[in-house]
Amino acid sequence: MAELDRTFTEELFTEVLESTPCIIVYSQQAFECSKNYLKSTTQTAKEIFESILGVHQCKIIYKGKTKKDFRKYQFIIEELKLSIYVTPRQNLTEFSLSYISDEEFVVPTDPSEYKSMNLKFMAEEYINHNFMDFLDRNDLMTSYREIKDFCTSLLSLKEPVREINREQSRKMWKAYIDGERALNTDKKELFIVEEVGTIEKEHYNNRTYNTLTLKVKAPTLQERLTSAIKCVQATKYRNPNIDFVTNEKGEISFFGYVDITEEILEELSNVSADNCYKVAEDVKHILSGSLTLKSSENLDDLLESINSNLNDYDPNYSYADGVYTFNDDSQALYLEELIKSDYPETLTTERRTVMVASFKSNQDIASIISEIKEIPGVIDVLDSVSGQLLIKTQGKSYLNFNSLALQSIRIVACRAIFTPTDFRSDVQIEGLSVSGNSYIFTSNDSYSFFNTAYEMHQKVIAAYDNKTFIKKEYDYGCFVIPNKGLLREMQLKFVSNKQIKVKAASGLVEFYPADYNNYIELLSQVRQHCGESLSIQEQEYHPSVVIKLLSDDIGYCKKVYKEVAEKITEIAPSFTASFENDETCQVLNYTIEYTELEELASFHDAINSSISLYPSLLTNDYELNDEGKTILSFEFDHQLNIKFEKNLRNGYINENVNLIKANEYDAINEAIDLAYEEEYQDYDEIKELRNNRTQMLKDALKLGKCIGRKLNSIKFEISSEFIEYMEDRNFQGHVERFIHVGDYLQFPMVGKSSELQRLADSMLRITNPNQFYPHSKTKRIPAPANPRLCDFLFDPRYAGEFDENLEEVKKRITETKIEKFLNDKQLEAVAKAVSAPDIAIIQGPPGTGKTTVIAEIIWQQILKKPDSKILLTSQTNLAVDNALERLQGRRGIRPVRIQNASTEKEIGIEAKRYMLDFMEDWCSKPRAENEDNGANIWIDSILKGMTDDTKYASVINQWKRDLTVRDRNTREYFYEAYKSNVNLVAATCSICGSKQLQEIYKYLFGNNENAFDVVIMDEASKATPLEMSVPMVWGKKIIIIGDHKQLPPMMNENNIITSLKKANQKVLAETIESFKESQFEILFRTAFKLKPSIVATLDTQYRMHKKIMDTVGHFYSEELEEGLKCGLADEDMDNEQYNARGSRYHGITIPGFIDPQTHAIWVNVNTYESQPSGSTSYVNYGELDAIKTVIKALQKADGFQKFMDSQEKPEDKEIGIITFYGAQYGKIKEMYKDGKIDKSLPCRINVVDKFQGMERNIIIISTVRSNKEKHYGFAEDIRRINVGFSRARRLLIVIGNRDFFRENAHYKKSIDEMDHFDIKQLQHLVR
Repeated sequence: MAELDRTFTEELFTEVLESTPCIIVYSQQAFECSKNYLKSTTQTAKEIFESILGVHQCKIIYKGKTKKDFRKYQFIIEELKLSIYVTPRQNLTEFSLSYISDEEFVVPTDPSEYKSMNLKFMAEEYINHNFMDFLDRNDLMTSYREIKDFCTSLLSLKEPVREINREQSRKMWKAYIDGERALNTDKKELFIVEEVGTIEKEHYNNRTYNTLTLKVKAPTLQERLTSAIKCVQATKYRNPNIDFVTNEKGEISFFGYVDITEEILEELSNVSADNCYKVAEDVKHILSGSLTLKSSENLDDLLESINSNLNDYDPNYSYADGVYTFNDDSQALYLEELIKSDYPETLTTERRTVMVASFKSNQDIASIISEIKEIPGVIDVLDSVSGQLLIKTQGKSYLNFNSLALQSIRIVACRAIFTPTDFRSDVQIEGLSVSGNSYIFTSNDSYSFFNTAYEMHQKVIAAYDNKTFIKKEYDYGCFVIPNKGLLREMQLKFVSNKQIKVKAASGLVEFYPADYNNYIELLSQVRQHCGESLSIQEQEYHPSVVIKLLSDDIGYCKKVYKEVAEKITEIAPSFTASFENDETCQVLNYTIEYTELEELASFHDAINSSISLYPSLLTNDYELNDEGKTILSFEFDHQLNIKFEKNLRNGYINENVNLIKANEYDAINEAIDLAYEEEYQDYDEIKELRNNRTQMLKDALKLGKCIGRKLNSIKFEISSEFIEYMEDRNFQGHVERFIHVGDYLQFPMVGKSSELQRLADSMLRITNPNQFYPHSKTKRIPAPANPRLCDFLFDPRYAGEFDENLEEVKKRITETKIEKFLNDKQLEAVAKAVSAPDIAIIQGPPGTGKTTVIAEIIWQQILKKPDSKILLTSQTNLAVDNALERLQGRRGIRPVRIQNASTEKEIGIEAKRYMLDFMEDWCSKPRAENEDNGANIWIDSILKGMTDDTKYASVINQWKRDLTVRDRNTREYFYEAYKSNVNLVAATCSICGSKQLQEIYKYLFGNNENAFDVVIMDEASKATPLEMSVPMVWGKKIIIIGDHKQLPPMMNENNIITSLKKANQKVLAETIESFKESQFEILFRTAFKLKPSIVATLDTQYRMHKKIMDTVGHFYSEELEEGLKCGLADEDMDNEQYNARGSRYHGITIPGFIDPQTHAIWVNVNTYESQPSGSTSYVNYGELDAIKTVIKALQKADGFQKFMDSQEKPEDKEIGIITFYGAQYGKIKEMYKDGKIDKSLPCRINVVDKFQGMERNIIIISTVRSNKEKHYGFAEDIRRINVGFSRARRLLIVIGNRDFFRENAHYKKSIDEMDHFDIKQLQHLVR
């Protein structure tokens, strides 16, 4: 209560201290958080904090605001190399500790961005803290005003550039992600509800909310894969069959031969990967069939004829199951001779006479019977002539098998007889048969007999209700065991005799005689070993003969098939075969693998030719058809599945889950189906129904936001909208009354969500490293490969200084460069890029040799660090491939190009040669079309560099021969070595954001580090913020190359802004539109101002004639004091030798229009634009006519054909026709297709956005816009003008309304550098 008595006056707070007290309130949570920011110490955060207490010279920086809108400050203590991050408490007299960090810091150069002070740090834990008590206890009451003034003074600090740029970038990236998500709202899947859970209350982060889990009917991964493959457009009509051999392996097969192009294979691979399966790259064409040996006649018909002959000879024989049995050998011999004589190529015979005899004991059976009768319970023993005995017992007693009297006999059968005194025939008992008035149970298993007999007895008692006496009798069939010891001796004696088989255990002997005399001889042999205790009960001799088809003879079948297989294999080496049944060998199943249909025809001939060897015995049947099938195998990929499940868990967080009632949705679908079934379809009605269905999907009730997803269940936080909806209908708390089994859930597609999630994760890694993920208190956001990226990307002053003297680096580069010509600015750019530890930024105006610089940077980086891992990326394939082309064959550089199916058709050999599958294809099957590949080029370079000195010949000649022949072992060796030494990965930005790059990285480098020593990003100014973010997190150093004076990201008319407006997302569209500068431009301008040492601007262009360059040079006056220079000497530019180095001479003459000194012309066309119905684009029909006129004029011009004939490369013969609008582009393409523009004249037609990175000798541009309102649209953008005009090397012809565009300042400067001509004059000249 004492603090209530305190009073303050100004006079009390006048003490001036040498150091200002800085009171920090801390918590254990702040120390825990500090663990993520303390990297180079073994001390605990608390120990470090305690060491800070006291007086220190500090630099204080305002770090922006926290999520809760509190200001955040960084107190830098340079002497300790530590920073304390704090937020002011509400009283503005003390601070709360956020965390402590020993990460590298940079003090702003602008004094208004920081305050330097001598501070005395004092602290107290939050739970014990009271400000006034703290002042009192520490004698600081008189310092209150100074403490207050200090805290208040910090409000005047400006937010540093880094924080401003970081926040601006964060907003920009978030807007793009939100925009992409908004455009994805229509791409949703419908799931049928299978089970409705109950509403649960959950608590998280001091918040309570309602959740609901719904089970849905979702296809399995196998079903998803099957459906996805069947929907692949390129093969859909082929009706692919998907067979799963196991849960993890299977095949995609097509009936007949299907040409699986790389595009089709990539598309199938992509849809398989989306469902956790990986398609093998090897395509197999398999012809399958079977060869069958059979008789030319029916066997039953043959037997009828044979039996007739036998009956004529002696009818006394029997036939059963294919075996003839006779009375004597003469009959058997007759049958054998008959088969040899009449059926030599069809049948064969085999003697199968088996005579079975039993051994009989010569012991005195009477004495054995007498001993058995003495056993208790035995009432009688009956014997037979053969020596078999029947033992009968009665009453409760079972026969004791262990009795000494039973040791010389063998029990072979047991019988139980149950006789009720009051037997009723209507009582049937399961397991028992009826005989007379008794129930009988019989068993050959003497060991289980007693237990089973007891159970059967109980059944009888139960059946008669326990009221009737049941008489029990047991019979045991047995025989006297001959002398087993003697039998075993005999069995051992005859074990190697194939005609005598003694069975000691059963007391039997089997004879396999060739004839009767042989049988008597075999009997005699056995009797010699019987002695006095045994005798043989022999059988009467009856020989047996079996008739078989030759095709039943395994040896014969193997002989035939061996001969056939050898003949087929001569033509078809891939022929493989196996018997359907190894025991019969009658059917031979075969497969032949082939590649082309022509090859298949020769296989057919081979099979038919082999059959002709045995025309009466051999037939061929193809399994499916005479083309077989085309097969691609696939296998479950566990890594893909892990990612798939992770995407399911995390990829849908905060996505909307909507409900569509089944009765309404099914009704409208049924109405659509019925409308289609009508004989006369009402298309207006169908259109209306379909629109109604679309609207129903758009208006779906929002249930809530997803917080968890599995393949067959969705968990979401219930929205307030849905709660109100239920309350209005009195359903509160009873969700099952509204959501029913069979209703539909509307949910985003997995592919797009996971893609956006990767982009969002990259953004977070840059803007919020080491912080917790949203909606998580345990999982932290990993830092990028370069932890400083989140600093220097937003404020280049945080970038490290060069590790070498720049002039020395330039000197070294000059001595080792691979590019013959590097101007001063190019050399400076390469030196800065190689020396910078964190980042270098290079601006490359049109034609200034960015590709040259990139190639040199890669070369110098590998020279500097041979084991470097470099990622080369760009927004376009063209930029990536241009750099690869410059690096071809360079020693020590091992590139790999990553490509996806959707753009693979766009790439040329300069990219394909470095694709792994292209090299692997050459490795397995070298062909002319795949020999230009990275591994093969490497071998060429080694071979070329080998010495011809004879003194080394003995050492290297064999090596030379191997490299020249390049057999499979050599190819595989170099391919594996190439992969092991890859140091350059090239891919577009979009690929960098996909799982492809991660998989390739692990495959090549054997780990999941996902970090490159250097990331080189070309055309960065054209990449979206999201496209830039992903590659940047991979780089320990990033080199960003672009030109913000050229096209920005997604600026064509089908861009994200227009798409969002069409989707009624105007706010998002306007948000993105408000970002006037690209990510590259922000970074370049900031670095140009704050740290110019990491910036280089190329100043000399080598593409255009100087007169063309002058139309765009003024765009670079800000960055280049002397403006854009022309690197081509005047005498070179106008050299009349077209292919001379530096020549930009075209030699075209049209008197009054063009002469050889004309290089930039504006053709004036005054017609107004028009807008096609339903389009946001524009067409100018006057300019379309003008394009035709200009091309006709060129074709008629003197020197034009001579110039065209002089050009060797196809692209150099093409005339580039560029326009700013898609609708105009479509019309120009249509004119070319219809022959209104001479189709024999090669033309490259496209919108300006697609032309960036390309160049042509002659460029014609259609500007399109012309109107009274002076609306230029995005044709006004100087970046569009710059790119369009700078594509021409020798001749630029711009078609448009000259007066209209001259009113625009940028166009005016360009137009004034051109010659001018009116279209009407040109039309007159052409006539």
